[in-house]
Parts: sequence; C-alpha cells; structure tokens
Amino acid sequence: MERFRLTWHVLLLISLPLAILFLSSNIALRMPEMYVYHFNDSQVTSWLSVDAGSREFAEAITSYLNGFGDEEFQMYEQNGTYRDPLFDVDESNMMARIKSVLTAETIAAALFTVVTVISYAFLYQSGKRALRRSGLMAVCIGVVLQVLQILAIHTKPTRNLLYDTFIGFDLHDEALLATLLRSPFEKTYLIFASVLGFAMLMVFTYFHLFMTKEKRLFS
Repeated sequence: MERFRLTWHVLLLISLPLAILFLSSNIALRMPEMYVYHFNDSQVTSWLSVDAGSREFAEAITSYLNGFGDEEFQMYEQNGTYRDPLFDVDESNMMARIKSVLTAETIAAALFTVVTVISYAFLYQSGKRALRRSGLMAVCIGVVLQVLQILAIHTKPTRNLLYDTFIGFDLHDEALLATLLRSPFEKTYLIFASVLGFAMLMVFTYFHLFMTKEKRLFS
C-alpha cells in the first residue's frame, strides 16, 4: 500500500508541472492578443505592402489554430476583381504543422491535468500532511520548468533545435509568415506563456495550502 501511495506522489510531482507548462504554452499561442502585441511592438505590419493590419493577421492565425477543420491557412488581398493569396504553399504547410503540434500539446496537457486531479484526489484521502509536501514540491518543479523554458527559448541554438525538432520548415527570408513571426516573437511568447504559467502555479499554491491546512481544535 505504501508503494502504491508513493506512486501517486511521484505522478503528482510529474503531472502538475507538465500540465501547467503545456497549458500555459498552448493558451498563449492560441491568444490573438499575443500576436497583436508582437505585431504592434515590432511594428512589422506597418511597413508591409499589404492592406491587412495587426488585428487581421492575429485573428487569421489564431482562428486557424483554434479551428477544428482541415482547411488551408490562407489570407487574401483584393486586387481588382481578383483575390490574391498572401501565403504560399510552404507557409500554409508550416501553419498546418504548427497546428498539429499544438493539438498534440493540447492532448498532452489534458492527460497530465487528468492525472493531476486523480492523484491529488487520492492523496487527499490518504493524508493531508504528505500531500502538502508533495504539492509544494510539485510547485517548485513547475517553477524550475518555467525558468528552463525561458532559458531554452531565449538561447538561440536551443531555440533553433526546438524549432527544427517540432516544426522543421525552412521558409525563405521574404516569406510573409517568416517576416511576421521572426524575432522578437519568441520574447513575446515567453512573456505571455510565463505570466500564464506562474499565475497558474500561484493559483494552485493558494488552493493547495487552503485544502491541506490542518484543522486546529481551538482555531
């Protein structure tokens, strides 16, 4: 029985930090506000020779990433009686790849969240004192993972390695998508994802301390 309980403690230590890491990353990349912030901060859309602005590009990207269909990622610009596509085949394929990676991340986040809830519920019934320690250790591991993410993405060789591993599309320098999402996009992502991640850790910590507080006889 003790070994079985230890297994649930280990699962909590692993699942909670990974659930928060994946959730914060996923939510950030699906938020149009993050892209609007990046476009406005870098002023990249102000010197493009297209009619679309920051909000239009942001909503096009996030509506595609949040969609459930298999439609192609594309935006069009009116040219007389014609509608000219703004993105080429490689750019559309790259967005399809990003969407599939985000979908996989969503599934992983959901699975780790379910494991966290189940393990927490089981350990809560087994004893608050041990759960309190494990929960605080899981929060510490979560903080470490958030810091490691910041260091990894802020460091160019590591960032390139992650990109090549999960995305792997080499767009030419003049590609519109490459122009829109080039550096400092990674800094904007880290701001949004880190704020979300640390906020989730703080919310869990407050909930956890409240749930595992020992009841005192004369409190």
